[in-house]
Amino acid sequence: MMKKFLLYSLLAILGLAVFAVLFFSVRQTFARAEVARDWQSSPESAPGLETTSRLEILPLYEEDRSEERFDMGHGVSYLIRTDSSTVLLDLGNNPTDSPQLPSLKNMQELGISLDEVDAIVISHPHPDHVGGVMAWQNKTISFGDFTGDLSQMRVYIPDALTYSAAELIPSLEPTLISKDIATTGAISYPEVFPIY
Repeated sequence: MMKKFLLYSLLAILGLAVFAVLFFSVRQTFARAEVARDWQSSPESAPGLETTSRLEILPLYEEDRSEERFDMGHGVSYLIRTDSSTVLLDLGNNPTDSPQLPSLKNMQELGISLDEVDAIVISHPHPDHVGGVMAWQNKTISFGDFTGDLSQMRVYIPDALTYSAAELIPSLEPTLISKDIATTGAISYPEVFPIY
């Protein structure tokens, strides 16, 4: 009796493993086909860029930090400065739903005001790039409790996001942000099990 139970248990586990591998393989094949279709329909030319003599990329929020006074965590936010403009790339994450967005807190620690930023570029709409899980769930971006005027701020988005306090500009195609900064547009990748 015990041998039959063990045999049936092993067969059930083996059957589940085979099913899981087949399911994952089929889903991966569909995801790759979707990416291939996206790449075939993407434009072949990028916007013309001028050269810059200055390129500064300042990490505002990421996994590592050099000083304890900065918030850190899983997510990305960078301040990019060139000859022609200053761009905030992504807003990072807000894992504790703090009233003050960690990337903006770090900007403040560095003595940088959001008023210095000419445009914001969101690379993709995951929680660690749009300002946290709540923003991601609501298909928006979050600046925490920031109460400044963003009505003239250009925010470039690669996906259907909403945000009423700023001008949202879709950038699914390569988009010129300033004379020496451009986006690549949306980049397809096989997301086998999307998180949205």
